[in-house]
Amino acid sequence: MDAEESTRFVVLHHKGHGDPHWDLMIERGGFLETWRLPLPRPVADSLAGPAERIGDHRPAYLDYEGPIGGGRGDVQRLAGGEMRILCFGEAWRRFRIPTGRFSGDYLLERNADGPLWVLSVCRAEDDR
Repeated sequence: MDAEESTRFVVLHHKGHGDPHWDLMIERGGFLETWRLPLPRPVADSLAGPAERIGDHRPAYLDYEGPIGGGRGDVQRLAGGEMRILCFGEAWRRFRIPTGRFSGDYLLERNADGPLWVLSVCRAEDDR
C-alpha cells in the first residue's frame, strides 16, 4: 500500500478462557485482523510486546463488550476508534493510533513464518 488508509481498531481485554490477554483487532476488508497480546505488556499504556496472529474476527467486535458464546469467556473494551494504516506488507503493518490510551505509531512485524509477531512503538521519523 502506498497511501495512508483510515480504518477502525479495538483493543479488548479477554478473560475467562485460557490466560487473560488483550486482543488487538484491525478492520481490513470486511473482517478484523486479530492478534492476541499476552499480559502483562512490557510497557504500561502501550501495546508494545509480543503478539500472536489468530483467526480473523467479525466486525461486530469493534463495538462489543460482554460474554462470548460457547463458554469462551468475556471481553471488555479498553480502547477503540479510528486509526491510520501508514503502510503494510505481507509480514508487517505500520499504523498510527491518533488519540487515547494507546496513542502512538506502531510497527507490527512477523518474526518468521507462523503466528508469532512483535509489536513495537516507532518514532515518527522511522520509515519503512
